[in-house]
Amino acid sequence: MKKNITRMLFAFCIIGVTLVACNNDRDDGIASATLQLNFDLEEGTPLPETLTVRFTNFAESYVREVQVNPRESLDVFIDSLIPGVHAVFATAEYQHETGILVFSGSLPNVSIFEENTDLGELTVTVAPPGTLIFKQIFYSGSRFPSSEDGTPGATYMFDNFFEIFNNGSSTVFLDGVAITFIEPMSPTTNVGDWQEADSDYFVHAFHKVWQIPGSGTDYPLQPGESVVIATRNINHQAADINPNSPVDLSSAEFVTYTGHVNAVRGPNGIGMTMFALNPAQNVVAHWVPVIGGGAYIMFRQSGPIDPNNLGSRPGQNPRHLRILRSDVLDAVEGLANEAQRATHKRMPIELDAGSVVTTAFESEGVIRRVRDTREDGTPIFYDTNNSTYDFVVGTPQIRQHGARRPAWATW
Repeated sequence: MKKNITRMLFAFCIIGVTLVACNNDRDDGIASATLQLNFDLEEGTPLPETLTVRFTNFAESYVREVQVNPRESLDVFIDSLIPGVHAVFATAEYQHETGILVFSGSLPNVSIFEENTDLGELTVTVAPPGTLIFKQIFYSGSRFPSSEDGTPGATYMFDNFFEIFNNGSSTVFLDGVAITFIEPMSPTTNVGDWQEADSDYFVHAFHKVWQIPGSGTDYPLQPGESVVIATRNINHQAADINPNSPVDLSSAEFVTYTGHVNAVRGPNGIGMTMFALNPAQNVVAHWVPVIGGGAYIMFRQSGPIDPNNLGSRPGQNPRHLRILRSDVLDAVEGLANEAQRATHKRMPIELDAGSVVTTAFESEGVIRRVRDTREDGTPIFYDTNNSTYDFVVGTPQIRQHGARRPAWATW
């Protein structure tokens, strides 16, 4: 049973509120806003003592935040905003007797141009921190070395990878874990509709799904360990490949090998199981994540993946695998530029309330932020279900921050 906790109060002076401004050395903020928090929780779930609500004007690179105590008031007021389109994110972590609870919610695209703009409700949901998380994703590609006259080198898109990390406190088996990116493939303002009546409970894979094989206990991952899934598990920095690439992926544990005559894979690494859902895309030499930013998910179903469980757009034949949102282990929405943050939301907010932005073919990866360190020296990462604040953009490097490799990966 769920409970919805909402109060509709209109007092502008809020008890227990702290205002914090980031990069706030400007004095041109003349807009303000109010909203009401709506906690959509299971019965008996406690409210956090502190919730941070951030207002981000991406066009102005301006962030202002307010901290509220939901146990005292569910109303939020914030002033000194630069007028424009904002994304509003609410996040909190609360140490409960059952473990850490992660609260999150967002309003991805709201216009705040006047004083006392009423934004209505912001719904906040809760989930435990993910045990398996995307520690790092490199999807934006790189370039070959520049020519002698300084002309940028040609683009290179085969050094992409996903790094999956055990952020929990117990062993997890990777057998059956799958990755994909969801429909729509590229960032867009038109998410579109689905013909199935229950589609709100699902996300839909675009073309292909890749699943780690195994009998159920073949690939254990201890806390603090990570594995790498490579498009091509080779040394991309080799002189005859692309010495300008940022990564050597020859040690990757898994590879998305299609079996095509022109597909490339190294001598090591475990081939993942491919589910090709669109006949037009079944025979390709390689699987490349969306260079301009895909909406990536990691999931595990309770039973075998059924390639016939397909959803369809109006007027189209079914061709997108339906994945229960409750089966999603982690999700990261990638975008092509900062301007898209406020308007190009594909990923359901309960899976990722934020987004990440990289520049195509500039060797930029998205890297999760370290929150703490275990006694054995391995990291614990932020996981608030909000990629805007959980990740930073930087040069990709596998197993950075002290992540360890599983013992069964001996190559």
